[in-house]
Amino acid sequence: MTITIRVPAAKRSFLIFCLCLAALYFAIISSQFVAYFSASQPNLASLKFALRLEPWNANYQYLLGQYYWWLQQRAEARTELKKAVGLNPHNSFFWLNLASVEDLLDRPEDARAAVKNAIAVGPYSPRIAVQAGNIYLNENQTQLAFAQFRRALEGAPYLAGQIIPMCWQAQPDASELLRDALPASSDIYSSFLEFLISQKQRAAAAMVWAQIGRLGQPVKINDVFDYVHYLIGEHRPDEARTVWRDAGSLAGLKSYAPSQQNLMVNGDFNLTVLNGGFDWTYEKQPGVSIELEPSQSEVGGASLMISYDSGGLEDSGIRQLISVSPNSTYHFSAHFKTENLEGAGGPHFVLQDAYTGESYFQSDELVNSATWRQVTVDFQTGPATHLLILRISRVPAGSAIRGKLWIGNLSLSPTGKQGGS
Repeated sequence: MTITIRVPAAKRSFLIFCLCLAALYFAIISSQFVAYFSASQPNLASLKFALRLEPWNANYQYLLGQYYWWLQQRAEARTELKKAVGLNPHNSFFWLNLASVEDLLDRPEDARAAVKNAIAVGPYSPRIAVQAGNIYLNENQTQLAFAQFRRALEGAPYLAGQIIPMCWQAQPDASELLRDALPASSDIYSSFLEFLISQKQRAAAAMVWAQIGRLGQPVKINDVFDYVHYLIGEHRPDEARTVWRDAGSLAGLKSYAPSQQNLMVNGDFNLTVLNGGFDWTYEKQPGVSIELEPSQSEVGGASLMISYDSGGLEDSGIRQLISVSPNSTYHFSAHFKTENLEGAGGPHFVLQDAYTGESYFQSDELVNSATWRQVTVDFQTGPATHLLILRISRVPAGSAIRGKLWIGNLSLSPTGKQGGS
C-alpha cells in the first residue's frame, strides 16, 4: 500500500515522526549495548549501571548476585538472587544459586524450597541434578542427594567419575550406593569398581564385581584387566582366577579360559595376544621384537617369534601368569626352534612362584635347533604356591644376543598327583 501526502505540513510532520521513531530505536539499541557491555565488566559499578539501564533484566540481576557471592557478601547475594528468580522464575540455575546462599546463611527450609523449584523447572537436566545433589549433601539429606545423583547418571553416565567420589565420601557403603545412587549399568558399576580399586576397598570391589555379573551386561576388557591386576597385586590369585572365568561371558573371553587339560591361556598362539589378565603379557625390551607367526605344522598351531638384537638383557619381555594349586604335580611342555641365535647366555623357559620367585623349572638353553624340539618337565608346587609365572629369561644375562627364537604349543596340565603338606 502506498501513502501519498499532498500537504507539505503533513509531510514534515511524518518525517519528524519517523526521525523520532528512529532516534528512539537507536536509543534503545544503544542502551542495550551499553548495558550488555557494562554487565560484562567484572566490577560492582558496571553491574549496577547495567541494571539501572535495564532493571527488568534477570540475567544482570543474577550476575550482580553472583558478584556479591564471590565477595562473600552472602546477605547481599541473597537479596539480588531473590530479585533474579522474581524476574525469571523459570531458570533452574538461578534457583540453585539461591539455594546455595540460603544453605550458607543457615536457612535450610528456604534452601530446600529453592532446590525444589530448581528441579521443578529443570527436572531432566543432569547438571541441575548434580548441583541439587550437592546442596542436599551439604544439608546431610543423603537420600535426596542420591536420588538426584542417580537421575544425573541416568542421563549422563560420563558424570560417574565426578559423582561416585562424592557419594562415597557421604556414605562409604557399596551396597547402599548400588541400591540408591547408581543406575544398574555395567559402565557405571565399572567406574565404581575402578574407584574402589583406587581406594584399596577390596571387599567392596568384590561386591561390585558380583553385581556386575548379575547384570549380565557386556564389560570392557580393560576393566577386567585392571581388576585382575589389582587382585594379583593384593595376593588374591584365586579371586583373580574367578574374575577371569566370569569375564568369559561378560567380556567375550571364553576362548581365553584355561582348561583342565591346559592351564595356560592361548598356548598355541592361535588367538590374538591380549597383553593383559591371564593371557600373554608383553613388556617392550630394548633390542627385542615379538611377532605372531602363521600356522606351523610341527607344533599344530601358530607360534611366537622373538627376534633378538640386543647388547644385553635378562628377560625377553613375554610372560604369562598361571593359576595353580599348592602341593600339586604338573606337567609342562613346550616347543621351540631357533635361527642364527648367537651370544653367551641363551634364552631359557623359566617357571617360578609369581610372588616369592621360587624356581620350579629352568630349561636348558633354547639354542641350536633349526627344527622344532620339545621341552618337558614334571614338578610339584610348594605348600603356599597359588600362582606361577612363565618367562623366557637369559642365564647368565648381560652379553650381546642376536638371532631368532620361535616358541609354540605350550601347555601346563595337572598330573592328578598330589604331594604331602
